[in-house]
Amino acid sequence: MAAVPSSVPRRLVVTDAPVISCLVVADFCKSVGGGDALESAIQSTVVVTNARQADSKKLPSIASGSLESVLSIAERPGHHDATCLSELARVLQPNGTLLLQEPVAARSAAAVEQERLPSSLSGSPLPNQAALERTLLLSGFATWQAVSSVAGVGLAPEFTGITPAAIGSTQGPLLVPVTLKAQKPAWQTGSSFSLKKKSTSSQAAAAPAAAPATSAGVPLPAAATWRVGTGGAGEEDDELVDEDSLLTAEDLVAPAPPPPSAAAGCGTAKTARKACKNCTCGRAEMEAAEVAGEGEGGKGKSKLTIDQIANPESACGSCGLGDAFRCAGCPYRGLPPFRLGEKISLDTALLSADV
Repeated sequence: MAAVPSSVPRRLVVTDAPVISCLVVADFCKSVGGGDALESAIQSTVVVTNARQADSKKLPSIASGSLESVLSIAERPGHHDATCLSELARVLQPNGTLLLQEPVAARSAAAVEQERLPSSLSGSPLPNQAALERTLLLSGFATWQAVSSVAGVGLAPEFTGITPAAIGSTQGPLLVPVTLKAQKPAWQTGSSFSLKKKSTSSQAAAAPAAAPATSAGVPLPAAATWRVGTGGAGEEDDELVDEDSLLTAEDLVAPAPPPPSAAAGCGTAKTARKACKNCTCGRAEMEAAEVAGEGEGGKGKSKLTIDQIANPESACGSCGLGDAFRCAGCPYRGLPPFRLGEKISLDTALLSADV
């Protein structure tokens, strides 16, 4: 239930209780009135009660960033969750003040206390002050501090009498009220600002003079610079260095290609057309197979044997990876990739006609 003010709302009092004392509202208006008369401060204050459910924690009738201060009082632990605090941060102005009070767990609940808790909280730990402060931070509040409790506010009836006298006398009460005064940042959500840069002239004055660059004793020309800017008033241009001016005459000379290596591996150099005398990569065996194929009237391509299809092996280890990794005379050229040691089989899709 909400009490609509007669003037433009500037403050909000919200609670999960069915009623709230007029003295609590009056004391809040006195503390944050900002010099306004008490009657005028009360008239510009919205009062919302029974804000227990998630939908009742929403305040669609209040515009974003329209309130100077908010008082939120809870009689039940866990009321100020992320939904509630995010909505309160939305309606507050930049630098707005939130004063909240909620009962939190001072210690772990005993077994008998856990059984007496309402069904909505049974089986889950009660929120403590650290959890409440973490939710404040994640909801957009920058700073907060503990203040004196609001007088005249207690626990909800379902939370009274939970702690037995024997446990309370030795361990103290399970729930204690915590009152925090939080401050919203000085900027609004979605605001932006430009980063200031140091002046180019001040940087040049502060930097020591650099020695002229040389290459083999020959001074280099000064680096050309380009200035980029939109021409706005007071804008500081960014300097871009021409990369070509940083190159020397030696850098512009193309390096000579290296001579062909005599120690190139078997079949790797362009001049190597035959296998080495002590070939270990398998090229000698492939050349022998090619020669055998030519003698049988083949076209010089090595032929696969039954053993190579049933148990494929590779001396170089690349035959099973595909044609991109196979030698020019590899007997497996034209076949799809396969696993070494497993029989080569073609997919049915490769055996069916395209048309």
